[in-house]
Amino acid sequence: MIKKVVVLVFMFLASIGLSFASEHSGGGHELRQVIGKIINSTILWGSLAYLLYKPIASFFRKKSEMEKEVFFSSKNEREASENRLKEVTLRVENLEKELKAIRERFKKEAEKDKEMIEKKIEEDVAKIQKFTNLEIERIYNETLRELKLFALNISIKDAEEKIRKRIDKGTQQVLIRRFLNEIERVN
Repeated sequence: MIKKVVVLVFMFLASIGLSFASEHSGGGHELRQVIGKIINSTILWGSLAYLLYKPIASFFRKKSEMEKEVFFSSKNEREASENRLKEVTLRVENLEKELKAIRERFKKEAEKDKEMIEKKIEEDVAKIQKFTNLEIERIYNETLRELKLFALNISIKDAEEKIRKRIDKGTQQVLIRRFLNEIERVN
């Protein structure tokens, strides 16, 4: 539509210019030059507009479409970035909550472990004390037995010496006879 209008305007101006030039061919040299320049300029600009209309319109249409695409892609990218930011923010918040829960769980487990360790230590200390007491008692009984044996040996040696001093050969024979008589009597 625009193309037809441009062509019609161009033809109209061209016909006016030609008719005006033929009518005034004899007078006003300056006026003719001005009118000729106007006609020439109109023809030049009209021809340029006619020839360049499609490429320029196509260029600006493509440029407009590209700008729209850039605008919408930028808008879409911005929205996608905002969505990603929201997701990351939610993840960070969730991670903070999870970390807090993990810390609490580890605290509770550490308290349980501490209680278990303390209980185990108390049990081990009790076992060690019991073992130590048993060992002390064993050593005491063993030492007491050794002391009793030592005292018995000393008493036996002392008694032997006293008996030897008191018993002579005659007394010895009397005692042997009594012993043998008692044995015979028991049997």
